Amino acid sequence: MEAQEATLWAAGIGMAGVVLTAGLGWRSSRISAKAQVDAALAGVREQADQEQKVAIRTAQRAAHHEFLGQIEATCMALDRALHVSKAAYADEEYHRRTHLLAPPGPEWVAAKARLEDSVDALWFRPSALRLYADTATVDRAERLMRLVRSAADTFYAVEDAINEDLDPAPHYESIQGELNALKGGISEWSAVAATSLGRPSE
Repeated sequence: MEAQEATLWAAGIGMAGVVLTAGLGWRSSRISAKAQVDAALAGVREQADQEQKVAIRTAQRAAHHEFLGQIEATCMALDRALHVSKAAYADEEYHRRTHLLAPPGPEWVAAKARLEDSVDALWFRPSALRLYADTATVDRAERLMRLVRSAADTFYAVEDAINEDLDPAPHYESIQGELNALKGGISEWSAVAATSLGRPSE
């Protein structure tokens, strides 16, 4: 009888050990599975964060690039308009001296239209820049835009002077001064923007 009881006790202890071991194994597996899930979720979150950072960085570069490209194109249009306007005025003076009056030629009309289109296009560029650039960068961009607008508007004073038989030279000097300031400002803005975007300026 005692031998049978001992055997039953041993079997019971063995079964309890099996159950306990199984329970501990299940708990360990659950913990391991949870750790794997947490690690996978962390990896997904990190990848999503990285992709978001890349997308934002791409948008920042695009906003800076678009503004820079447009203001450089506008600067070129201003430069061209100034050259053509001076040539048109010289032609006008020649015609006046020879009593062969004529309005500005089609080249000036085309240059003026190109300038106006370029200025209009520039005015839409800062929208994206305001979303992705810091305040200082946007402020510098807006100062450049005011220079553009001032120089472009001075061409109206040039036309008025020519039509009233006045010397447009002071207005040309004003445009040239603003154009020089604009070119220097664009170079400075480009260098600062390049630094803020994490790449060396050229």
